[in-house]
Order: sequence, then C-alpha cells, then structure tokens
Amino acid sequence: MGKVPRGVALPEDEVPFGTTPDDSILIPSKRMPAIEGFFRVPAIWVDHKPDPVSVRELNLPIHHAVVLETELDSGITVRVQRDGTFLFDFTNWSLAPQVVIPGYKPPGQGIPHRLPAETDKALQSAEIFAIDRAKVMNVQQACLATSEQSLRSRTELMGFPVDAQSTLKGQTFEDAVSYNENATDVHSLARNTANNRYTVSPNRLLPRRVVELEVVENSLTLLDRILLDNDLTLIHMVDSLYGAARRYTERRSGEAVVVAWTVCEQLLSFAWDALLDDAKSAGRMSGKRRKKLVGRDYTASVMAEMLEITNNIDFSLYSRLDVARKSRNDWVHSSREPNYSEVFTTFDAALCLLSKFKGIRLFLALTDPGPGVPGWYSMVGPNH
Repeated sequence: MGKVPRGVALPEDEVPFGTTPDDSILIPSKRMPAIEGFFRVPAIWVDHKPDPVSVRELNLPIHHAVVLETELDSGITVRVQRDGTFLFDFTNWSLAPQVVIPGYKPPGQGIPHRLPAETDKALQSAEIFAIDRAKVMNVQQACLATSEQSLRSRTELMGFPVDAQSTLKGQTFEDAVSYNENATDVHSLARNTANNRYTVSPNRLLPRRVVELEVVENSLTLLDRILLDNDLTLIHMVDSLYGAARRYTERRSGEAVVVAWTVCEQLLSFAWDALLDDAKSAGRMSGKRRKKLVGRDYTASVMAEMLEITNNIDFSLYSRLDVARKSRNDWVHSSREPNYSEVFTTFDAALCLLSKFKGIRLFLALTDPGPGVPGWYSMVGPNH
C-alpha cells in the first residue's frame, strides 16, 4: 500500500475569511470561535428576577439583557446575561487564544489524504484550548459558589460542570447565544426549557433563584486572581475539585475522594519542590541529593510527614491528609465507599493546601441533589 499523500497549503490559495473559494476542492482557512460560554444549570436570574408575566415565553430583551460586561486583567472579556448565561471572549487570553486553522488543497477530489502538518497542529491546539476554556468556566462556577458563601452566607447546589462539547460558541457574543437543538447537551436542553423557548407551559415557570450582581462581580474578581497566575495546573486543580464536589452530589463518594486526593498530591508535590528550592538557595541541595529526594521513595505520604516535621504544614492539616489518603486507598484497593466525614475531611484538606500554597481560598458546597436521596448541606472550605 502506497504512502497516503498530504494536502498542500500554498499562499496563493488563500482567500478572505468567510468567502467561497473559486477552486471547488480548496479547503479555506477558518477562524475557530473566540467566544465561549455556558448557561448556568440549575437556572438562575442574575441581578434581579423579572416580572413573571414578561418571561412566560422566551423574551430576548429580558432573558438576554446584558447585566455585566467587564475585561479581566488576565485578558478575557466576560459578559453576563440576565438569564444566567456567562460568556467569555478568549481572543487575547495567552493560554488559549483564538486559533486560525490554515486552509489547504487536497491532492484531488475524493482522494484519501492526510492534513498538512500546520493544519493538523492547529486543529490539535484548538481542541486543547477548548478543553482548557471549559475548565476556566468551571473555575468560575467554583468562584461563584465561594462568593455566595462569603458575601451572602448561602449554601446552594452548585452549577453543573461544563465540558468542551457543551459550551456555547461563536465569533461574537451575539451569535454565541443563538438557540439550537442538541438532544445530547443537557445545558442546551435546560436553556431552551428554562427560557421557555418551546412555550410548552407558558403559565407555569420553572423556579429560578436570584444571584446578586455583587456576588457575580466578586466571583469574577476571584477568577481573575486565579487566571493571573498563568498556571494551567492551578486551573486544572480547581476544575478537578469542582467536578469532584459535583460527583459527591451524585453520591459517588469514592470517585470524589480519589479526585480530591489527587489534587492533594499535586499540592504536596508543589510544597515539597518549594522546600527543596529553599534548601538549594541555602547551599544545602546538590543535584544528586535532589534527585534522591524526588524519587519513588518519596511518596505523597512521606512528603506530608516531612512537611509537618519541618513546620510547613501544621499537625491538624497533616492529620486530615492522613484521613484523606487512607480513605482514598480503601476505595481504590478495597472498594470501601468513604463515609461523609472522610469525604468532608478530604475536600477540606485539599482546599487548605490550595489556600496555603496557592493563596486561593475557595468554598465548595457538598450538597444533595434533592428529595429521594438522603443528604445534608455542608460548605467545605479551608479550615486552619
């Protein structure tokens, strides 16, 4: 079997964005969406609740009213709508900016071929960026839960996490919020139903609570603090904790603990590396010695022991980490479901580490999904 040819990208084949090329087989360059966002589920109103009569059916001037638009120091512009839609312009965000997919000419009509290397690389970048952008939106939801607790002392069921496939997308804020039919996307279905696009039952509105504008503004300030670190690992950790907390609301306690403990391990490694860096600065850490201290013998458990002995973490946090590690091991090795105390302790330890070593203080609501599932409401935050 012969080698599969690649398509070819030639400068003379370029056509303006949005135009149809004269050459019927030419694949033109395209800009990937710069705007992404999500409709918050469970549905909310932002700033204040509209008159019920005015929103019995989809009412764009009210549902899509812009209640806040601000540019974050991290380079992202955020727009918030009355109906709980959060939109983010990532064009100038350094970690996941807008991507242009280079056009190319296939070797012939219907001939199997590989993409040009530049096109393939751009498509991979676009996919990775979409994943990271969705994680930013989950971080924002974690910040929103934190702001509700800190400003209003409110513990509510947190929003459903989003993924790269379920985010709203567009080249402008306006086309990103166009309605579509997507039976596989719970956020799309919830938005269409909550905003009563279908006018199925115009006399009965689904319940939506109000989230104050001050709470939203505070959440975006906290989000910006996290993003200004330019640290994808930090974004991934907060996203993981948020998703794990939501997992707990589904009573998947073992999975929640495993993910939360993974974040604990990442933060312990960060603290351990900082300790070794301090020793190096003091002239007490050779390359050979460091190599030994980051080897397989130095597990997260050993790191926690040494960090407590050197007073980098206190004994209370060390004890919580020990509970978290054991409950994680019991689930992974024996399938023993963690109890509520172990789940709470694991999340508390992770959030304490996040606060101590990254300066980010978050609160996550470990809440039940509603009637029919035994549960309780509890807010987990760093407990020093």
